[in-house]
Amino acid sequence: MYEWIRPQEAMSLLSPYERDFFELEFGGIGTRQYYQRRLVGIGFSDLGDVLDAGCGMGQWSIALADANQHVHGVDVNVGRLFFARETADVNGVANISFRYASLEDLPFNSQAFDGIFCYGVVMFTDVNRSLREFARVLRIGGKLYLNVNSSGWALHLMLDRGLKARDANAVRSGIRMLHRQARGK
Repeated sequence: MYEWIRPQEAMSLLSPYERDFFELEFGGIGTRQYYQRRLVGIGFSDLGDVLDAGCGMGQWSIALADANQHVHGVDVNVGRLFFARETADVNGVANISFRYASLEDLPFNSQAFDGIFCYGVVMFTDVNRSLREFARVLRIGGKLYLNVNSSGWALHLMLDRGLKARDANAVRSGIRMLHRQARGK
C-alpha cells in the first residue's frame, strides 16, 4: 500500500544523477506513508485544490493527492514531469495533473488554490516574482508551505544520510547541491 511502485519504463530513461535522486527521495524512509505523515503534521490535508509548485519527480504531489481533493503539479523540468506522471499512473493516483510552468508565471486563475506547497525549489527562481504569483493564485485564507534548502541540508545529506548510513547516493547528492550553490545555480 505505501511502498512506491516504480515506473520501470520511465526508470530506464533516467540519467545516473536522476536515478540517484530517485533513490534518495523514494527509497529508504521515503515511503508514501512517510510523506503523508509529514503533510498531515504540517496541516496540508483535507484541502480542495492544491498546487505543488516545483513538483519535480512527484513524490510530494502523490502524497498531497492522497491527502487532498486535487493536486496540480508544475515544474520547468520536462523529464521530471514525465516521470511524475508515470509514477502517479503506476501508483494508481488519478486526482492529480502535471504541467510545464514557471513559478514566476503560473498559468492559473487568481485565487485558484486552497493550498500551495513548495518544497526545496523557490530559491532557484526569482523569489519575489514567485511569491507574488503565489499570493495571486492562493485563495484568501489558503495555506502556504515553503521549504528552502541551504548548505545545511546538503551537509545533512552528506554526513547523516550519507556517510553515517553508508549511502553513496546521499553523499553524491549533497556534493552536487553544494557545488550548485557555490556556482549560484
